[in-house]
Amino acid sequence: MADAAGPRAVGLLGVGVIGAGWAARFLLHGVDVRVFDPDPGAGEHAARAVDNARRAYETLLTAPLPAPGDLTVAASAEEAADGADFVQESVPEREELKRALLAAAGSVTPAGVVIVNSPAEDVIASLEFAERLMLGAVLLEQPATVISATTNGTSDAIVRRKPSGTRLT
Repeated sequence: MADAAGPRAVGLLGVGVIGAGWAARFLLHGVDVRVFDPDPGAGEHAARAVDNARRAYETLLTAPLPAPGDLTVAASAEEAADGADFVQESVPEREELKRALLAAAGSVTPAGVVIVNSPAEDVIASLEFAERLMLGAVLLEQPATVISATTNGTSDAIVRRKPSGTRLT
């Protein structure tokens, strides 16, 4: 399980642009990542995203990164989620696909593991374990970042506004 320092292992469902970004972020901060994506090139895509992110970090930061986590390509959503301290779903907006992957992840993770899904609030409310699912979205458009969290069929949105012309961090 995750401790105060954060998760030690995460399961990622979907490794497109968003999922690969999550993979890079976790791996470069020392977290082991198991990914599942039906695309046979998903592992290579995630590895390229990690290499690109590593180069960007080395260019932008002077502090060294911790030892990277291990990347594992899972054969199923269950395998990616099993044993994870945190699960993030980032697949295209196809309700049946999201529903199947979230149900698979929920079937193998204990009650204390949070499962976050990219925007599909109607899918969350219909699942048996909706009380431990969260809807997470970060919109990177100026001048606001919106983070929407949904638990147990209710939703709240937090909006942080920045002055026009500034970059979000």
